Parts: sequence; C-alpha cells; structure tokens
Amino acid sequence: MTTYVNMGESVWATRGPSAGKEVYQQGIDLVSGRGADTSWARAELMWLDFDLGTWDLVLTEAEVQIDAWQGHQTQFVPWAQSSMARVHSWRGNLSAAAELQVEFLDELRRIRDLQLLAPGLAIAARNELLAGNTKEAIQLVDEVYRETESSTPGFRSYISTEMVRLLIAADEMERAEAWASCAINPVRRGEILALTVEALMAEARGSSTEALRLYEEAAGA
Repeated sequence: MTTYVNMGESVWATRGPSAGKEVYQQGIDLVSGRGADTSWARAELMWLDFDLGTWDLVLTEAEVQIDAWQGHQTQFVPWAQSSMARVHSWRGNLSAAAELQVEFLDELRRIRDLQLLAPGLAIAARNELLAGNTKEAIQLVDEVYRETESSTPGFRSYISTEMVRLLIAADEMERAEAWASCAINPVRRGEILALTVEALMAEARGSSTEALRLYEEAAGA
C-alpha cells in the first residue's frame, strides 16, 4: 500500500488529482482484496477529493474514518475532523467547522505530524478569520509558519494560497509577502499554486491587469 500511496502523491503533484486518484484506487483495490487495511490511502484521498471539488466524498470518507477509529490513539480521527471542518468552512457552515476545530486542533498539535498539522492549523486560521477573530487567525498563521520553518517546501507551498488569501483579507501584507515567497515548489501542482499566489498579491497591490493574466494562466494550467 505504501508504494501506491507514494506513487499516488507524486502523480497528484505532477499530473493532477484525477490521475492521482486512479493510482490510489488501484492500490486500495489490490490491498483490500488481500484483507489488509487501506485506511491511510483512503484518508489521503480526502485531500484529492477536496481538490476535485467532490466535497461530499470528503465528508463521507471522514465519517467512515471516525466511525472506524474513534477511541483509538491514532491520527485518523483528527485528520478526518479537520477535513470535514475544511469543507464546512468553505461551504459557509462556520458553526460546524468551529465545533470540529475544538476536537481536532489540540490533538493534531499533540501528534505533530506536519502533513496533518500544517493544513489543520490553516483550516483553523480560516475559521477564526471568518468568525471575526482576526488576532487569533494571525496567531495560527504564525504558528504554522514556525512549525514548518525547517520542513520541506511542500508543507508551506500546499497551503500557501489559503494563507496568502487570509493575510490579505486581514490587511497583513508583510506577512502575506513572506508566505508568497514560500509558494515555490518544483512540481506542477506547486507551480500552479505559486501562480495563484502571484495573482493574489498582484490583485492586492491593485495591479488588476497583471492579476487577471496570472489567474488565467493558473486556471489554464
């Protein structure tokens, strides 16, 4: 299963979530047919389904993970809760997102797995900003920046658009500039995220023509 997960992540980063999902599913079909556990691969599919916009699938898989692992000392439950909160936040269901945040945030901090903690903190920061708690949102942004200080570029790159949007909305341009410089990641998905960040910053500076050009380039990619 590990081989398929690693390959699926690479395909997602270079060819997109649809192609990546095919690889994950091949691994899940093979391994589940032999009676082995596929929880990790199915959990990672929540990320790809969010990218694809198939958010109901994210919620369904999250519920499966919670039902299977509730009461166990494992990352699957807070991982699933943070994924559900992300969907609820983007759909405007802030009360549901806030309730889940209470459940997942401290647990992800305890586990300290950056591939889960960094996006978890980003989700929490968005929730706080939308709730009008700008100070708390900035504190969470700063926390994720500190936590990823010595990490590989992907941990910051993959949440860079969310962080830059949030900081622009909070009128924190200096922090937004710092995050924009972290967007570069030498894979195709990272390049598209970096283009999006450039567009966001251009728009925030009032350069509408340049922003439109960059948005169109990112959308075409």
